Amino acid sequence: MHIEQKEAASILTPQRQGFLASGPYPFTHALSGYLGCAFGQTTCGLYCYAQFLPNWQFRNASYAWGEAVTVKSNAPELLEKTLSRMKSLVTPAVICSSSVSCWWVSSGIGACRN
Repeated sequence: MHIEQKEAASILTPQRQGFLASGPYPFTHALSGYLGCAFGQTTCGLYCYAQFLPNWQFRNASYAWGEAVTVKSNAPELLEKTLSRMKSLVTPAVICSSSVSCWWVSSGIGACRN
């Protein structure tokens, strides 16, 4: 597994429509702390829709799906900056994450720990 660190421009994606933004408990944003999948070579990853998303398909890397993960090294700073810029009238409801595995965050890999 190749783990790469990269400074990112954004950390939260607004959820304006779709199943994440509707229902009894809608989310306002999705947090993506990294790109890729450590389980991409397993049955779970082989059939995952995320490997076909533009952010994976059009990156400049030589690794196949399931062979690499790109961690947003500045994720904590980006999150703090983004949340501080939100209007005080908005109470964010953040899902972690809509297209990546959230357990990487709790495992302490990359900048998404703590």
